[in-house]
Amino acid sequence: MSRLALALLAMWCVEVHAVLPGPPPRPTNEAALAMMRSCQTFSVRAAWGAQARFKGAPSAFRYVARDAVREYFMADNAPRDGIYVAEDMDLSERRAYEEVAFFGWTRMDVWLKADPNQQEPDWAAFPAVFYKMCKDAAGEGGDDILLN
Repeated sequence: MSRLALALLAMWCVEVHAVLPGPPPRPTNEAALAMMRSCQTFSVRAAWGAQARFKGAPSAFRYVARDAVREYFMADNAPRDGIYVAEDMDLSERRAYEEVAFFGWTRMDVWLKADPNQQEPDWAAFPAVFYKMCKDAAGEGGDDILLN
């Protein structure tokens, strides 16, 4: 084989290797990834409860179809008679959801009592407040965020 043919073959191999999908990078720390996912879920659920309280909803849970909950959440138009939860959740999922949403409701109640004239938060960015609470509690080694 000529050197040109070998060079072309080597170049082709490098190009093929560059476009072939490789395995995705593995997370370096599974515990940190699990904590991040947990805090993301926590933050959205807590913000949903806080938003219900800000808008005057009592700390009662209402169960409706998942599509209705999604519509309420995405369009920011939930009725003000409670905190809405997807009715297709099983008992353990409901308890977990309710506990965190009630935590958000309670925190907003405290904030509103401290400043009754508080401006409406940017609800799209509001989960970041609860994410930080969760992350700080996890960093302290505490699973007691719901007790604070």
